[in-house]
Amino acid sequence: MKIFQKSIALVFLSLFAGCQEPTLQDRFKQHISYLASDELEGREAGTEGEKKAADYVADEFKDIGLLPKGTKDFFQEFNFMMGKVYGENEVKSGENVFTIDDDYFPLNYSANAESAGEIVDAGFGIEAPDLEYSDYNNLGDISGKIVKFSISSPDGIHPHSKYLNYHNVRNRVKIAEEKGASAVILLNGDPTASDPKKGYTDKMARVSIPVIFVSNLENLSSEASIKVELKNDERIAQ
Repeated sequence: MKIFQKSIALVFLSLFAGCQEPTLQDRFKQHISYLASDELEGREAGTEGEKKAADYVADEFKDIGLLPKGTKDFFQEFNFMMGKVYGENEVKSGENVFTIDDDYFPLNYSANAESAGEIVDAGFGIEAPDLEYSDYNNLGDISGKIVKFSISSPDGIHPHSKYLNYHNVRNRVKIAEEKGASAVILLNGDPTASDPKKGYTDKMARVSIPVIFVSNLENLSSEASIKVELKNDERIAQ
């Protein structure tokens, strides 16, 4: 009989425990687990994950009786620039049509522009007067031509390079631009040099000519046509 009574008591205790309200600590854990979950994908502003997080928080506010004070219920929407996305982009060289991302991609600071014509090889695109070195010495007038150059340097990319002060690729693009190039094609055949990153933010000033990085060097001939369009990615956050 005593064993039976103890068993009944344990059943009632377990049922009572199951009906207990979650503690404040449990609720915090639930909120954090959801808001930090993979489902929300980081909750970056303007993304579906951010919308789910905002809806979740708004629902919780309603449940605890808070009054909405946003311009739209609990929400205060605002417009912002996420970065850049592809518009109409096209690269052809000889008979070859290049595929964006697979064969090439535009640089973040590229102009939205078109160019077509002869390709001239500017080596590393470096002008170093203090070292009495220039990749443009024997090229003549490059006005209106497409300039290609390697993102490496004559002695590679490393902290002890003699050309360390001239490694910045955007500065080299500016040199080609100032010399009248109609576009720039960046190449990389050096394992010591890292390929440029896309990094399509809206924070970098653009140059006035198209700039692309080409990974498929085999299909690059002596001439090309290039069209670059990077459109602003405008979004709404709340």
